[in-house]
Amino acid sequence: MDCANCAAKLERELQKIEDITNVTIDFMGQKIICESEMDEHELLHRLQEVTDTVEEGVIISCMHHH
Repeated sequence: MDCANCAAKLERELQKIEDITNVTIDFMGQKIICESEMDEHELLHRLQEVTDTVEEGVIISCMHHH
């Protein structure tokens, strides 16, 4: 993600997705933080789909926090 403005736009778009809540983008850390009841594969797919409409070339991957 190249700019904070793009990150803010992406955050707004991700907040529109049903079944995903508490979406926050950490621009400096290059992270999307969210909660969802979707399985990991479906969640990553939906996040990537929306991200591609806002900024091409951003790759979404999953990091687990315990």
